[in-house]
Amino acid sequence: MSAPAPLIPSPATTSSAYPPPPPPRRWARVWWLLAPMMVVTAVLVALSTLATAPYSTLAPGEARDASPLVAVSGAKTYRHNGKVEFVTVSVTNRPRYIEALYGWLDPDTDVFPRDDITEGRSTQDDNRYNAMLMQMSQQAATYQALKRLGFRVEQSAAGVLINDVSPKSPADGVLKAGDVIVGIDGFSINSATDLRTYLGQRQGGEHVQVVVNRFGVKDGLKVPLTLGSKTVDGQKTAFIGIIMDNMVRYHLPFGVTFDTGAVGGPSAGLSFTVTLIDELSKKGITKGNNVAITGTMQTDGTVGDVGGVAQKTVAVRESGADYFLVPADEYKEAKAHAGSHLKVIKVTTLDDALAALQHLPAKVQKKAS
Repeated sequence: MSAPAPLIPSPATTSSAYPPPPPPRRWARVWWLLAPMMVVTAVLVALSTLATAPYSTLAPGEARDASPLVAVSGAKTYRHNGKVEFVTVSVTNRPRYIEALYGWLDPDTDVFPRDDITEGRSTQDDNRYNAMLMQMSQQAATYQALKRLGFRVEQSAAGVLINDVSPKSPADGVLKAGDVIVGIDGFSINSATDLRTYLGQRQGGEHVQVVVNRFGVKDGLKVPLTLGSKTVDGQKTAFIGIIMDNMVRYHLPFGVTFDTGAVGGPSAGLSFTVTLIDELSKKGITKGNNVAITGTMQTDGTVGDVGGVAQKTVAVRESGADYFLVPADEYKEAKAHAGSHLKVIKVTTLDDALAALQHLPAKVQKKAS
């Protein structure tokens, strides 16, 4: 029997017969590069549309007739051609990042760090504080309007208004801007003089109960506080750490109320003053013109600055008003946004505002055909 033939690999089974592996596809390499970028982009888009930013945006609000917002009871009022417009801005606290981005790109919108607007107050406290400022501006407007028209308005002391709380002071985190101090441990506080007198008789470290009227929360709220100590003119005295002003209560000869909804802040004071004077006067003071007005109204008749003048001017310009009265220090900013039609007039006092209205040309009213 012959020997078996040696096994010789056939050409089909040799390693050289297998084709080389295909090169990696280009799209696969690109995918591995793009996938992480797409994930990051998706996360950024989600954050920009859902997450809030630590900013506040100021955008144009509206200029609207102030007359329907003011109601007088117990005195005769008059309706005239023309109108006084009160102006607002649109404020968004903690906007979404995408909204903040739009604000940065929009020339009519300003974006600020949130604390620049709220001064560190929570949203709830800031809303309450601005509502209180609106109420005070209405009171000052009513006082000035009635006084100008010859009505007698009695006043009485009503406590100490806290305008601000000093950081790291005894009052920090205990009292709030907008609180009105009316007493401490049974001692009545009707004015800043009363408070200074009380503190001059106390010592730092004493525990006291401060009685406050907290706007929108409660009158007669008792707040525990530990007095601090400081040296003034070489003598130690107790202190609480607030910036304060006297709170005044006005006793009106007839009823005046305002309906401004959720709008807060003091910037409508001058417009409300002029509106009341116009409504209580037989002869209209706008001479048939549509006059927008902004500015705080102080009880001494001076007009104070306001915020968001650029945005307010845009709102007034779009409303079609003929004139815009603004605080003197903010005239240049308003003028820069007024366009070619709107005439901006600067005022420092209520007298300035009334004189400016007196010198306006009378606007001829078109008769319906």
